[in-house]
Amino acid sequence: MKPKGFSLIELLVVLSILFSLLTLGVQSYVRHIDKTKLIQAQSDLLMLASKLEQYKLFNGNYLGAAGSENSVTNTGNPWIFQAYSPANKLEQDAIFSLVISFVSVNGLEYQITATAINDKDKNRYGALIYYFDGRRGYDKNKDGEFASDELCWDC
Repeated sequence: MKPKGFSLIELLVVLSILFSLLTLGVQSYVRHIDKTKLIQAQSDLLMLASKLEQYKLFNGNYLGAAGSENSVTNTGNPWIFQAYSPANKLEQDAIFSLVISFVSVNGLEYQITATAINDKDKNRYGALIYYFDGRRGYDKNKDGEFASDELCWDC
């Protein structure tokens, strides 16, 4: 008479296959979530750039768009838009810090950056940069510099 059921070997093979599939699925999901957070930061940088263009329309230049409305500066956290991303969340849920990192002396050029707030996220996401003329960059090797092959968001 042939015994019914599964042998221990068959059960272990099935479990190892399921575990492998689960591991691949979780890694894929985490990569998807990370990509989504980067895209949100890109979107928030573009929103900040749009607010800077509105600011320039009314003021003639980009000078004074950082700091606070009562104590303006040229660089630093913007007061014309949230200084964090995702901008549609509360500040304590922020992943990236949005900063006006450069404004030219004549106030007609700027550079804005999104950098991860905590060290764990810095190693995970790197930094994003956007220039007044539409150029953009992603520090994909996370060395703090934007090399010529990193001057795009999805390269």
